[in-house]
Amino acid sequence: MSIFSTVNQNAQHLAKKILSAEYRELNRIKSLPRYKMGATTILGPSIDYSDALSFHNMYYDIFKSEIFRFKADNSTPVIIDGGANIGMATAYFKRLYPGSDITAIEADPTIYKTLVGNLSRLGHTDVETINKALWKEKGTLNFSSDGADGGHLAQGGGVQVETFVLSSILNRPVDLLKLDIEGAELEVLIEAETSLKQVKSAFIEYHSFENQPQRLNELLALLSGAGFRYFVQSLYLMRAPFLEHKIESGMDLQLNIFAYRAEV
Repeated sequence: MSIFSTVNQNAQHLAKKILSAEYRELNRIKSLPRYKMGATTILGPSIDYSDALSFHNMYYDIFKSEIFRFKADNSTPVIIDGGANIGMATAYFKRLYPGSDITAIEADPTIYKTLVGNLSRLGHTDVETINKALWKEKGTLNFSSDGADGGHLAQGGGVQVETFVLSSILNRPVDLLKLDIEGAELEVLIEAETSLKQVKSAFIEYHSFENQPQRLNELLALLSGAGFRYFVQSLYLMRAPFLEHKIESGMDLQLNIFAYRAEV
């Protein structure tokens, strides 16, 4: 194939992409101001989002890049979506496996209402939803909401939320455990360590907050001890990390950790 044919094909592909309704809608959403409620029909029925940029990035990661795609050995896999936010990952799992048995957990009371509404409009009324925060013990803690996808347990948070432990719902085999809980992941996994034998695959987003000890070594050791192998993907791309220290939302490192059990 000549270089001219390749260039022409690439140009045609770009033109189709630009003209697609999906592309135009994503560009519209990306241009909107942050931290304001909005709605989109990009998944078919109208659904709500709490923050335009967060939605844009979630859609690309989940529906375009398909970072949560996994192969289940049955048509009704059990999935725990910890940190479900507005329900994008849950909606993806339902597209991948319509018969999946999903528990969606979201601590932020306002975001939780959006989650429930979105799942209802998408027809996913069989999803169990829990408006509590995963933590190392059952109780009540302060929660800091950012109106987007970065809400987290925090001493100075302005909202009180109920907490519960992961081990309480690891009482049966789980095909996929997703934890995106903004810094609580290690404490939650330590509490549930002896129950992780129930989990076949896990996605954990690791958060390293500036001026706090980095405990990535503990998290990886815990996963290894539970029989997982893992792949680590950084969300921060820096050409010269010794010179550039990137801080976003108080964090100096975010990692996607994909934990899986080696084939026997």
